[in-house]
Amino acid sequence: ASELERINAQPTSSPQAPSAYWQGKAVLERADVKGNVDEAVSAFEQAAKLDPKFALAHTGLAEAYRQKYLDVRDPIWAQQAIDEATNALGLDPNRAEVRYVLGLTLAGAGRLDEASAELYRALALQPNYEDARTQLGQLFATQGNIDAAIIEFRKAIALRPTSPAPYSAMGVALVNAARYEDAVEVLTDAAERFPDNSRVYQQLGTAYQFLGNTEQAVANYRKALAIRPSAPAYSNLGAFLHSTGDFAGAVDAYQHAIEIRPNSSATRRNLGDALSRLGRAAEAKAGYREAVRLGEAHLKVNPTDARNLTAVA
Repeated sequence: ASELERINAQPTSSPQAPSAYWQGKAVLERADVKGNVDEAVSAFEQAAKLDPKFALAHTGLAEAYRQKYLDVRDPIWAQQAIDEATNALGLDPNRAEVRYVLGLTLAGAGRLDEASAELYRALALQPNYEDARTQLGQLFATQGNIDAAIIEFRKAIALRPTSPAPYSAMGVALVNAARYEDAVEVLTDAAERFPDNSRVYQQLGTAYQFLGNTEQAVANYRKALAIRPSAPAYSNLGAFLHSTGDFAGAVDAYQHAIEIRPNSSATRRNLGDALSRLGRAAEAKAGYREAVRLGEAHLKVNPTDARNLTAVA
């Protein structure tokens, strides 16, 4: 009886709020498209305005704010994501989406054990929840358990093969685990399925670059930039040009990346490296100082990010 009551419960009393919520979800699905994250925020804010007690509107805002933090690395967005996830928990703690978003924000803060517990709660409520499966896979990958991560990514793909997110997440996890050939296989499949997704081509280029296949790496970076200019694609192209000794070209690519995403510590650090090789010491030091400032700001959000700790060092 209690389960039946939960299933039949309406998430909101407003007939318009669900429409605004699903509009936000649809555009956030393609966060790689310029302007979509801001459009998602507006849609979720509209849903929350129509019904302040609509928990799903707050979960949507938490996801969108988290994506804005990933895009611009301003800690204010990370805190707003946590605040909205907390609001949703207070409104409807027995909804899978609420537990998922709480897990998402906890993982972003480096609180992996708590994040894992929330994701398992989400999956207990809704076992076919592909976003929770994908996030659990990313959490396993962060902890170094790549085989468990792949199992979760494959489950997410089986649940919704039309979503690029689990393919992309699996590709990144495989690259970070130094399984570059496996990453190329997964991301090539994703590129065939989602030929308009610039992020997939950028990640495929990264996998090829680690394999030493510079021709395919550059070709995929160019494809990514032709579809949509993005900071990661420019940054990766800059790293490739740096490796070939084209430091001026690397500086140009890094500056394009910074124009799109000015708060990337890694790109600022790489810019400093390229400027240093060109003998532009004062500019290089300024780049390094900005990289340290941004890296330390990120450590306030996630003090257990080993990659960022290394970069700051």
